[in-house]
Amino acid sequence: MIKVLLATLIVAMCCTGALASVGLEPASGYVHLPDAQVVQAGNIEGFAGYVSTRGTNELGRAIIPPICDGNGYTLGAVGGLGRKLELGVGFTSIDKDAGNADAFGVAAKWRFFDRPESGWALALGASYRNWNTDMQVSQFGDVISLDLPAVTSIYLAADKTFRPCTGSVQRVIGTIGVVYDDYSS
Repeated sequence: MIKVLLATLIVAMCCTGALASVGLEPASGYVHLPDAQVVQAGNIEGFAGYVSTRGTNELGRAIIPPICDGNGYTLGAVGGLGRKLELGVGFTSIDKDAGNADAFGVAAKWRFFDRPESGWALALGASYRNWNTDMQVSQFGDVISLDLPAVTSIYLAADKTFRPCTGSVQRVIGTIGVVYDDYSS
């Protein structure tokens, strides 16, 4: 059991680099960097990302071949429904030396509070990613098959818009948020 937990932790840490860039979180921000912005009604925004990871690290030395080497890409779209709601779908594929992992995801965000005069906006969002893997690692002489969990996330995000100069069209948005992730097999 300890071997399986250790191997799962190592794979999760190595996959994080591929997931920390553009991920299943549509362009306006889900889960990793949630915000209260939503895509305008009737618009669809597409997103794509590619990550290539190479190298060794202290954890990678325990596994042959190093499972941190590999490539990943993500594709998806998010669309605005009304002024305060957006829905998104995405697909991520990670190809590591130890095997492959693919995930389909869906997401939604509702901006329930928006006060342009004060610059404040609040949003509640959720996403679901379901992983399908065929990863195997060799650990201490044993071959261990890895299964990544499905991830359900909910979050609350608050945005504050700052305008550097009175009447300026330029703006800076600061965000603070809270995320809860539930991992299930």
